[in-house]
Amino acid sequence: MDSRKAVLKYVFLTHYHADYLSGHTEFKVPIVMGPSAARAVNTFKVHEAKDGEILTLGSIKLKVHHTPGHTLESSCFQLIDSANKDVCLFSGDTVFLGEVGRPDLACSSNITS
Repeated sequence: MDSRKAVLKYVFLTHYHADYLSGHTEFKVPIVMGPSAARAVNTFKVHEAKDGEILTLGSIKLKVHHTPGHTLESSCFQLIDSANKDVCLFSGDTVFLGEVGRPDLACSSNITS
């Protein structure tokens, strides 16, 4: 048992994960994804966050940055502390080792390098 009495308020997904099964829908809280998420997701309800939207969690905030590329709804979440300072960025599959975005994974194409 958590001595802080923490309560799960949201699940944040940086993008739709069609390549594996996850349990985020079991939490029964809003699932936050970026713009265009409703087109990608049809098996669960999402809070389709707008670019620049800020969600508050106690004394911290998460700011949504829509970063389409890997998938159309891909987004990063910027953590802002209680002193209104930037702490970190949750980039999901927007940043890869040696690559950024990988839009080739979002759709089929015959583009070769």
